[in-house]
Amino acid sequence: MARANNYQKRKRQTILFLALAGLSLLAVSFDRRAFRFYGRPLVSSGEKRLYLAYTHKSPLRSHPGFFLLESPDGRNWTQERTFTGSPSALASVGEELFIFFQDGFYCVYERGGSWQSRSEWPYDWKVEAWAEVTGEPWAFGIEKGIYVRSARWDGKNWQESPLRLTLESKGRGICATSIRDEAFILVQTKEPGGRAQRFLYAFFDGRKWRVSGHLPADEVLHFALAGNDSLYLFFTRLREGEKGPILMRRSFASNGWLEAEELRPVSARGDSIKKFSKRFAALSAVIFRNRPFIFYSTLGSIRIIIGEGSTWRESLKIAGQSEEERMHNWAWLICVLSLFALFSTSAFSLVIYRDERNLVSQELEVAGWLERAAAALLDLIILTFFVFFLFFIAGKWQEERGAIWLSSFLGAIIFAHIAYGAFFEGRWGKTIGKMALGIRVVKDTGEELRWKEALMRNLLRLVDMLFFYALGSLVMVFTRKFQRLGDLLARTIVIKAGS
Repeated sequence: MARANNYQKRKRQTILFLALAGLSLLAVSFDRRAFRFYGRPLVSSGEKRLYLAYTHKSPLRSHPGFFLLESPDGRNWTQERTFTGSPSALASVGEELFIFFQDGFYCVYERGGSWQSRSEWPYDWKVEAWAEVTGEPWAFGIEKGIYVRSARWDGKNWQESPLRLTLESKGRGICATSIRDEAFILVQTKEPGGRAQRFLYAFFDGRKWRVSGHLPADEVLHFALAGNDSLYLFFTRLREGEKGPILMRRSFASNGWLEAEELRPVSARGDSIKKFSKRFAALSAVIFRNRPFIFYSTLGSIRIIIGEGSTWRESLKIAGQSEEERMHNWAWLICVLSLFALFSTSAFSLVIYRDERNLVSQELEVAGWLERAAAALLDLIILTFFVFFLFFIAGKWQEERGAIWLSSFLGAIIFAHIAYGAFFEGRWGKTIGKMALGIRVVKDTGEELRWKEALMRNLLRLVDMLFFYALGSLVMVFTRKFQRLGDLLARTIVIKAGS
C-alpha cells in the first residue's frame, strides 16, 4: 500500500511540475523583453539620410511587424515608424521611400507627405532587391526560380520589363546595387547538374542583360553589395580554428574580382576586432556620402561598421538587448529549466514507486526496443514529408534558410508527431509505423487504449525526445516492460499485435 501511495504522490508531483513549466513557457511567450532574435537588416540611402528596417522575433512568438529607423549621419538613429508585415526590400529613390513585403505588397512614403496605403505587387514574382539604372528606380526578383525579372517605377506605377535573365540552374537569394548607371546583380545558384553553390553576377542597363561570370560560394556565407562608382562585395568567411566568422571584402575591377582582403574594425575602445560572434546572423551594406556602411545582426543586436579611409570603425549597437534584458532572459531560462528538471526527476521516480497491483498479464509479449525504434523512425519519415509538403504549399520552403526557419520546421515536425500519435493511438491503438512493425499500445492492465492515455503518452514525447530519444531510451532500459516516461505516466505499454 505504501508503494501505491508513493506512486500516486509522485504522479501528482509530475503533473504539477509539468503544469508549472507549461505556464512558465506561456508567460515567456507574452513577455516582450524575452529572447529577441534579430533578423537581416535592410538598408538604403538617400541624399540626406540612411534608412534601416529590421525585425525581431522570439522562439515562442513572432513580432507582428518591423521597425523603420532614420539617421542623418549613420551614427544617431531615430525611430520613424513601426509597421506590420515582413519586409523583403527597402529602397530610397529621391524623395520617396519604398518598402516591399514578403506577402506581395508594397508601400511608398513621400517625404513631406504621408505613407500611402499598402498596394499589391502587380506581378507574380516578389521583389528581393532594387537598384537605380540611369537615374530610375528598378526592382528585381526571381520568377519560378529560373528567371531574373525587373520592373521600373515611372513615378506612379510599376512597368515590368520584357527582358529577363535565364539562370542555368534554380536560383534563390538575389542582391543588387547601382554602379555607373547600371544595375549589378548577384544571384545564388548551383552548378549545372551538381550540388555545389555558386554566385552568378551580371549587369543590366535597362535595355539588355550582360552576364559577366560566376563566383564560388564556398567562402560567401553572408554577402552584401555596395556600389556607386566602385563595386564591393562584403562577406564572411569561416576560417579553420576560428570560432566566429571573419569579415572580408572583394573589389570588382574591369578584369574581374580582386583578391579578398580581411577587414579588422576598431572598437570604441580602440582595440581591433579580429572576429565576430558565432551567432552572426546576416549582413547588409550601402554607400552613403562616399563612405561604406556595413550593417550586421547577431541573435541579440544590430550593429554597424563605418569605413573611414583605410580604417573601419564599429559604432555602438543600433538596436539590441540591454544587460538588464539579458539577465532577465537568464532568469526565465533558469526558471523553465529548473521546472523541467524537477518534472523529469519526479517522472523518473515513477520507475521506482510505480503501482505494481495492476501490471499486465504475463501472456502479453512486450515489444522490444528495436521494434519501437524502427516504428518511430518510420513515423518520423512520414511526418517529415508531410511537413515538407505543407511548407512547400504555404510557400515557406522558398524562404531563406535561417535559425528561425529551421526552428519553425523542426517545431512543426514535433507538433505533428504529437498530434499524429495521439490521434492514431487513441483511435486504433497504433500508428502507421507500429502497424508496419506489428506492435500496438495498450494499458498496462491489457485493456484497450483510451483518448486520455493516448494524449498523455504523446505529450510526454517532448521530454522523451530530448537528446534524440536518449532520455526515453534510458528510462526504457530500467523498466521491466520497456516503458518510457510517457508510458509510465499514462500507465501504458507497447506489445506485439498478436499478444
